[in-house]
Amino acid sequence: MEPTPPRYLPPKQIDALTSVRGVFALWIVIYHFWNDLLCLFPVCDFLSPIARSGHLAVPGFFILSGFVLSYNYSNSFFELSWKKYFNFLTLRLARIYPVHIFTLLIVLAMVLVSKLKGYELDWNGYTTVQFVENVFLVQTWDPDFVLNWNYPSWSISSEWFAYLFFPLLLQSVKTLGKRKPTSVFQAVFFLILSSAWIINRYSFAFPDLLIVLPTFVSGICLYQVHQFMDKAARKGLILVKYTWPFACISMLFFEYNISATIFIFYTSILILSLSSDSPTCSFWDNQFLINLGESSYSLYMTHTLAQKILYRILPCQNYIEGSIQSRIIISFFYLSLIALFSISTYYLIEKPCRKLMRSKLKGIVTVHRLSK
Repeated sequence: MEPTPPRYLPPKQIDALTSVRGVFALWIVIYHFWNDLLCLFPVCDFLSPIARSGHLAVPGFFILSGFVLSYNYSNSFFELSWKKYFNFLTLRLARIYPVHIFTLLIVLAMVLVSKLKGYELDWNGYTTVQFVENVFLVQTWDPDFVLNWNYPSWSISSEWFAYLFFPLLLQSVKTLGKRKPTSVFQAVFFLILSSAWIINRYSFAFPDLLIVLPTFVSGICLYQVHQFMDKAARKGLILVKYTWPFACISMLFFEYNISATIFIFYTSILILSLSSDSPTCSFWDNQFLINLGESSYSLYMTHTLAQKILYRILPCQNYIEGSIQSRIIISFFYLSLIALFSISTYYLIEKPCRKLMRSKLKGIVTVHRLSK
């Protein structure tokens, strides 16, 4: 007898996980602007080990993405079909593409203006071939890939690669992890693989593409573990919600290899903890972080656009010897432009395009709640 697929109920949104996305996005912004902050406020240098590890937020995003997509689509992919596969890819493209193409066109406009003005640019990062690769979200699939055009979009290209295999990966994890011990083993195995890949990624070919696979699969495995968690296990994870910042603080005391591994495992446990039914702590339920998480994709994709402009019109190196008041004003200007870019993109591009595309797709695809 053929198994009967369960009746699909749209999953509720987990606000605490949205907050995690906000924290990750903010950490990446700090990572990219850290040298500028040190120019203005050298006293902050003691925090450099944490700030310079901000790139770890990207694999953190991948793990979170694998978990949230599994949470949203596990019942939908009870059985595989081409129609469901097309539905999924269409919705994911509708989610990521408008902001991606908008920011890409903004960079194109900046490059054309720079060329007309005679500004010096490293044209190796702005070739026609690279632009076409960006349009099709395949830039990291190039064996000679280097950061180009809108730099953060490299991770979107890599994640798009993971989306193509998501239904098959989800079914494989569910099939192999039908029992609690095997599901835990899967999660631990891929988290170890993720840590090893992050530490040694540039020892392999396609490092910026393939990093998404162990991390993304780790998120899928974590969701499988989540399915087996009982009340006692969820209660035992409550402390993680309060102590996760210590995983970041550990970067002040341990070498990179150890701190990266601590971050990957602690973040994974945090995701499990926040996805449980137990009450979350007020930090992760903070409305500011939830709002930040809601707009985190726009923040992630636009902050380097603000950076390109700021480096041209207001380089912070010119204010190293300035008064503390002038340096605070400059940092406030930096912060304001980043916020302006991200908020305007979210409200003018991301949110309306998401709503429009979902309404246009209604009746063509089965619209599930888009994971943020």
